[in-house]
Amino acid sequence: MSKRLLFIIVCSILHYSGFFSLFNKIVKKNPKSGLIILTFHNITNFEMFNNQINYLRKRFEIISFSEAVDKLKEGIDLQGKLVLKFDDGYKSNRFVAEKITKANIPFIIYLSTHYIENQELFWWDKIRILSKKNKIMLKRERKILQEIKNYPQEKREEKINEIIPLYFKIDDAKEILEKNKSGKEPLSWKDIEKLREYPVEFGAHSHQHLIITRTCSEALKKDLLLNKKLIEDKTGEECKHFAAPNAYYGEREINILKELNFISAVGKYDTNTRSQNLYDMKTIGISDNDTIPIIEAKISGFWYLLKAI
Repeated sequence: MSKRLLFIIVCSILHYSGFFSLFNKIVKKNPKSGLIILTFHNITNFEMFNNQINYLRKRFEIISFSEAVDKLKEGIDLQGKLVLKFDDGYKSNRFVAEKITKANIPFIIYLSTHYIENQELFWWDKIRILSKKNKIMLKRERKILQEIKNYPQEKREEKINEIIPLYFKIDDAKEILEKNKSGKEPLSWKDIEKLREYPVEFGAHSHQHLIITRTCSEALKKDLLLNKKLIEDKTGEECKHFAAPNAYYGEREINILKELNFISAVGKYDTNTRSQNLYDMKTIGISDNDTIPIIEAKISGFWYLLKAI
């Protein structure tokens, strides 16, 4: 039995036994508990996603990220409030807007603008697509992803081009990527222009989806300035919120964000307190395949306890 299947079974038992309902009542009495931010990425299972949104609407008041920041500044209690956040900038986010904003549900998308500008697949999707077509590569997929993510974008492309011939003929790999790219494409600037019709905000996610703790200060500033400028030029709105790729950032990165006039940073996985530091905002990662019991477990914190065990 896989670990995920075991987690699903345990979470389902806790859900249907009423454990999470009881636990949520206890959490509500905790004076420190506050805003919850959920992070999605690409959405491919829209039926499951709709179920998730319907559940979240019943449990929480969903507010915009800017409203949450403003209320945190004022010290307003945000318990029972929730923000929806989407990272990277997948084309599916446009269809999300068309579906959920009919109910006037706001959300924020953090954009990695290199992929939007170049209209190329995110590098990790290239690896995952190819891995599904080669059993040996699939076994090494996690190690390959871990290695490549620490490189700057130009080095990533070089490394991917070195790796592919170990498993495929170059022309075969190109054909596989072309045939399997549907549903994994990034947004275009035209898509983003269309998204402005909806209650959607845009934040920065670094231009090249960098691991910013492994990027020198000069290169990081250059990347973030380009990321910020492109978003502002294309949307006509100030870009003042940042989400750290892979949740990696620290004091040096926060100081750079302040220097570049960002007013918030989101990354690490957890729930927020009522007096949350705006440059250390916490989030919870959600997959569009997560069942309601799993979402309950993640929001309560039990998911991470189970993983630790």
